[in-house]
Amino acid sequence: MKKIIFLSLFLGLLFNVNAQDESTAEDSKGEKIQREFGFNSTFFVKQFLSFSNNNIGTSPYIFTYKRINEKNTALRMGLGMGVNVRNSPSSNGLHSNRINLDLRIGLEKRFLLSPKWLAYTGGDFLNSFSQLETSTIGGDNSVRDNEIGFGLAAVGGIQFFINKRLSLLTESSFQAKGSILMTHIDGENESTGTELDIDLLLPTTLYFVIHF
Repeated sequence: MKKIIFLSLFLGLLFNVNAQDESTAEDSKGEKIQREFGFNSTFFVKQFLSFSNNNIGTSPYIFTYKRINEKNTALRMGLGMGVNVRNSPSSNGLHSNRINLDLRIGLEKRFLLSPKWLAYTGGDFLNSFSQLETSTIGGDNSVRDNEIGFGLAAVGGIQFFINKRLSLLTESSFQAKGSILMTHIDGENESTGTELDIDLLLPTTLYFVIHF
């Protein structure tokens, strides 16, 4: 069912592009505004083909949006989410439920390299939330781990234009993020801690982009 939903969404975006007219939106000051909607095609392929490689880090953002003005600067946003539920096959096994949410918002400067190629640099503010809850099948002895993260990222990317409406892009980022960690056992707050992560995310994620 999950694969059918992702495929229907992807095809729906393509039909929507074909239905768009060729006009360009303008803001209240008369400045021409372009918009881009991006879909994480690496995530789509991994979900649809049940392919995964845990040794390669990919972007957590499934959807991206950019609002680009005539000065080749853009407001950029990203959204990622996930839910994973597992049950142990044994009668006295464990039930686990994981949810996560990733958000980013930032600015970028774009540089046209040729009619088909574009590069950009920018920065993002990062926010994330994750929760892992584990309990026995009967619901006893539950443990819930929560993590709330905030951070900053420096970003650089490159984009290839297939045509006026479609393009592909990939990007790399250097991130620093602090997290608050909370553990609850049987509903009681047992421990609280902090964590600092500094990561380099390589350009291993390919985004399919629609311009409108």
